Amino acid sequence: IEMEPCLDRSWLSLRVNTSVTDGVTLEAEVKDSDGNVVATGEGTSGTVFRLTLSSVHAWSPDDPYLYDLKLTAKKNGIVTDQVTSYCGMRKIEVHKDNRNLPRIYLNNEQIFQMGPLDQGWWPDGLYMPASDEAFYFDIKAMKNLGCNMIRKHIKIEPARWYYWADHLSILVWQDMPSPNLPQGYGDFAKTNFEEEVSHIIPAIKNAPSIVHWVVFNEGWGQFDTNRMTTFVDNKVNALTPARFGKASLICCASGWTDSEIGNIIDTHSYPNPSCPQNANRAAVCGEYGGITLKVPGHIWPGGDFQYTVVETSQDFTTFYNGLCDKIEDMYYQGLNAAVYTQLSDVEIEKNGFYTY
Repeated sequence: IEMEPCLDRSWLSLRVNTSVTDGVTLEAEVKDSDGNVVATGEGTSGTVFRLTLSSVHAWSPDDPYLYDLKLTAKKNGIVTDQVTSYCGMRKIEVHKDNRNLPRIYLNNEQIFQMGPLDQGWWPDGLYMPASDEAFYFDIKAMKNLGCNMIRKHIKIEPARWYYWADHLSILVWQDMPSPNLPQGYGDFAKTNFEEEVSHIIPAIKNAPSIVHWVVFNEGWGQFDTNRMTTFVDNKVNALTPARFGKASLICCASGWTDSEIGNIIDTHSYPNPSCPQNANRAAVCGEYGGITLKVPGHIWPGGDFQYTVVETSQDFTTFYNGLCDKIEDMYYQGLNAAVYTQLSDVEIEKNGFYTY
């Protein structure tokens, strides 16, 4: 199933692929949180069809409103399969404010995004959490700190992580995994990257929380930036015509090697934030901070990596608040978002809001 909302037109665009196509028709039904049917529609396998909702309640970081979706497959008029899911109606775009600065707008209102870099590591399972509750904890902890965004860093999570991002209502910047091109295997790595992206995006793009896709990070494995950014954009924003808006924003590269394409221009700077300048793309600081506070009994062995060090939790708070003051000043220069490094310590990187 692929789905894309078009908030201004009250549309939900759908494309459903079935293993059997001959004689198969599809029926879709959308219900609101009270169980009322607000949209129905019919289509065929592999083609885009649209449902128009009779009333629309937008999803946002302040309001995790989700609709129930039921899809029924019939072959020659007989029900053969049925699945249920959920969807959220929201809109994100970049356009200029009254000072001619490119700004990010969510559901037609300007939004400033603040949140952490999240590498998705756990000390007991590395890339795999101990439980579903671990996913829930990380996202809920960031909401409790006042964050409205998480940058999921060069990692794709299992669907449950995005489920909690949707239901706890936090915006997600989703990086594409982009390791350095291995010497002698560059062509293979490029082909593999494109093939993986083709699988990754349809698998998770339905999550209303994902509003921002990062194609490359800091030049890691970066190649054919314009072509690959267009490739990702076409995969993400595939169902709704561009003249009616896009489902998500695209950043060609977070950090170093920028190309004049996509909706976002992104810089990294430590420890102080920075504000890149661009006439048409929204400026964000994709990484800053990295304040190291070593907590006895919570220090992972095996080396040290740090940008700046403080001695006490009060020092950490003072330093962090000072960075936030600089971010507020940069808003008036055109900054739209700032990503703090990071959600938790990760082994030798001891710069998290939380210890490892």
